[in-house]
Amino acid sequence: MILRQLNNSNVIILIWTLLVGITSLFSTGWLQPDEQARVMEVAHYVVYGFASLPWELTSEPQIVSFFLGVLVAPILLVTKFLGLNGEIEASAIRFAVGVFASSRYFAMLQIFKLLNLKFERRRIYIFLCAMALFGPWFIVRTSQENFGATFLVWAFLYHLKLMTMSPVKKSAKAFFFGILISLAVSSRLQLGPSAACLVLYTMYKTDRRYLLGIVLGILLGLVPLAIVDSIYSGRPFSPALHYLLYALSDEEGGAVWGVQPWWYYVQQYFEAWYPPFSILLLIPLCLGFLYSKSLLLVFGPFVIVHMILGHKEARYFSCMVPFMQLATFVGWERFETLQGVWARRLLNRRVAVISLWIFASVGLLACFVPLNTSPAMYSALGQLQRSGVIDRYTYLGNTKSPPSEFFTKSNDRTVLTEMVTLNDFKEGHELQGWVAMYAGDPDQHAIFKSNCKIFYSGVSEWQIRLLRRLPSGTPIRRRINMISHCDSPVRYDSVGGLNGKTPDSKSL
Repeated sequence: MILRQLNNSNVIILIWTLLVGITSLFSTGWLQPDEQARVMEVAHYVVYGFASLPWELTSEPQIVSFFLGVLVAPILLVTKFLGLNGEIEASAIRFAVGVFASSRYFAMLQIFKLLNLKFERRRIYIFLCAMALFGPWFIVRTSQENFGATFLVWAFLYHLKLMTMSPVKKSAKAFFFGILISLAVSSRLQLGPSAACLVLYTMYKTDRRYLLGIVLGILLGLVPLAIVDSIYSGRPFSPALHYLLYALSDEEGGAVWGVQPWWYYVQQYFEAWYPPFSILLLIPLCLGFLYSKSLLLVFGPFVIVHMILGHKEARYFSCMVPFMQLATFVGWERFETLQGVWARRLLNRRVAVISLWIFASVGLLACFVPLNTSPAMYSALGQLQRSGVIDRYTYLGNTKSPPSEFFTKSNDRTVLTEMVTLNDFKEGHELQGWVAMYAGDPDQHAIFKSNCKIFYSGVSEWQIRLLRRLPSGTPIRRRINMISHCDSPVRYDSVGGLNGKTPDSKSL
């Protein structure tokens, strides 16, 4: 019986690892500029000595640490020795991050037990956790949030062990709890309020003889960040301090990145995170936080701080996804206790199996969906640069992050004429010569297609036709990367025309 379960577990682990590998290699989906600039580019700088570092790492004072880039840099040492190119190197980093982040599922299986969730449902719960939010597509992200969430889930496991298990070997658990808390905050500073509340609650609930282990663990866990900061910014924890001051100042009033109302994340819960299940999950989610103080102390402070801050993005909340899932499972089982037979009918096995198939299908399909092709676009740009075809160009995109040296692999940099945001382009900005467009929509692509020669397009025509069917202005439309050469000036005016004229319908 035990051997059969072990074999089944090994098969599941093997299949999941294969899915993570496929996603890392064949799908460049959800690779955001911040991931690329703050992790991959930093690792490239450490190993190769040059990179397109973002302004947060080159500004005075520096407001983002080199920590995560240094953490994954050993992977590039291997790929550099093997002579692999930028896209393959990116896949190797994403695969390694995916395997690391997947370790949180082993922690969650133990958390299910410590939260007294029903044994027969634990496999269903972990499968839902793995496949929710596009499954492997989500877990291979090199974002700060992915690192922070993984460390925090493991810290939460050790917190529960300190709260529920016998005193045997608790000193070691207290020590590891402290280390993991520090690593979580080192990865994502915004986890500080959650980490602080969890530490204080743990100290309050556990025997005082374990406090020293927690404190020593916290101090030791901060050592890697202190060393990296000392090397690259000149003073330990300096980037974290200046990032905090920058965030508390409302990021220069949101003049650059924009601000959102305090209820932004409530809206995101219903619209972006778990549709169409959001409304149905709201009751068990709230019940879960009501019955678990530990989960509430992780989630509550994080929510409050992020509702106060002006600049908000949906990705910030990905750190809380595992804890929202845990709260939902706890709430489901509490709801069953409260409602009896009606809850059992609502949450019967058939509903659970159908939900699993839906999540699993979406997760499997996401492995092959190239919703963001920036690595391939930068690689093509690098080839044109190295061959001497391009000597100067304009970068057009929805981000102020520069083109990536990580993928172009050229420290003899071609002249970047100017960076233009897509909003500036819509206001009548003229572009001529070589143009590299990042994350454009079908209407912008049509302008270049009808008036310029396109040398590279990351999205095929049938995908562009599908994107065009989506409502205008939605972020999912902005998925087109291309490199083109325009002999004459190109301008996208305020009415959506070219140089004051409506684009030819055939070109659209």
